[in-house]
Amino acid sequence: MKKKMIAAAALGAALTLGMSVNVLATSTFVGSKTQQSVGAESAEITTESGETVETVVGTTTDLETLLEESGLKIGETTESGETVSIETFETPVIKITPVQETQAASASHDESNAGKSFWEKATDYTSSGLTYSANEQTNLVYEAASKSENTESFLGKFDGLVEQVTETIRELIAATTEEYQDASDVPDEEVSVSDYSPLALFDVSANQAAKDAIGENGTVTLTVALDGAHEDSRMFGLHFKGEEDTEAAREALENDFDNAILNYDVEIFAVTPGEGTATFTMSNSFSPVMIMIQETAVATEESAEEEAAAEETEETAEEATAETAEVAETSEESSSQGNLVLWIVIIIIILAVIIYLIMKNRKKDNTQESADKK
Repeated sequence: MKKKMIAAAALGAALTLGMSVNVLATSTFVGSKTQQSVGAESAEITTESGETVETVVGTTTDLETLLEESGLKIGETTESGETVSIETFETPVIKITPVQETQAASASHDESNAGKSFWEKATDYTSSGLTYSANEQTNLVYEAASKSENTESFLGKFDGLVEQVTETIRELIAATTEEYQDASDVPDEEVSVSDYSPLALFDVSANQAAKDAIGENGTVTLTVALDGAHEDSRMFGLHFKGEEDTEAAREALENDFDNAILNYDVEIFAVTPGEGTATFTMSNSFSPVMIMIQETAVATEESAEEEAAAEETEETAEEATAETAEVAETSEESSSQGNLVLWIVIIIIILAVIIYLIMKNRKKDNTQESADKK
């Protein structure tokens, strides 16, 4: 396969990645693992003709590092009135933006544009380097997750997603378990969406140069650093494609959460887990991505460790009890022996006193008898 290298002087020599950022803060059903970080590792575009294009991928901090020499900063407005974003780069760039950053950017933009409607701000670029509308798409997914009681409740906010995810899980189990030849062989009791929860939520965006390279039928393969990922993890991804009216959707979540349905077209994609990484492929559409991971295996492993620790503690306690009993028995025997010796000593003393008194009395009697004879 022919390799096409695209580079630019503005990008400098090599992009140093690995800057990590927190993703998906606490929600009601996601555990501590959603606090893990995500970093940009690599990206490679495959064009319609099969050529591969090495592509810059990074977070806001990564991209700002590349712009240091030019004095530009993501989200700032230049003297010419243009906002610095991934479009500032002439070569293909993929940007990863965590939900905390999209939330902060929207909040800051709201503060400086008080009184404006959603649609008046929708196309404005913000400090995240994304438009206000793009921020809000990611924020809306987060809000749906944070208000949900469990995974099924969250997936239920998107039409038909529970059923689609259920089948995806069935296929995952079949693909990673030797005893099942096909997804249809997996029994229903082994398939539960509740076994999975969000590990990361972030926006994936591409500049025009990247979109042009991908074309209609090309793809981009991304690898992100994800602390919660392991080679044997069962994972999949959810790609949330454009909410039609973010403002109306948010009102629905706030006013009637139980019945609210978000109009995202959700694409489920495969994720290849690695030790601390997750690799997935996207087409020419870019928007919020959520990585889901199975919690059961982790919980089972932790339970096994806890059980082993408990057994060890119990064994230690039993050994300690046995040692204590042995010491007590030894002490009791020693105490008994000591008491016996004490009684013997007391008896000897008493006998000695009696003998002494008898001898003294006899001596006294003898002395008295001798005196009488005289």
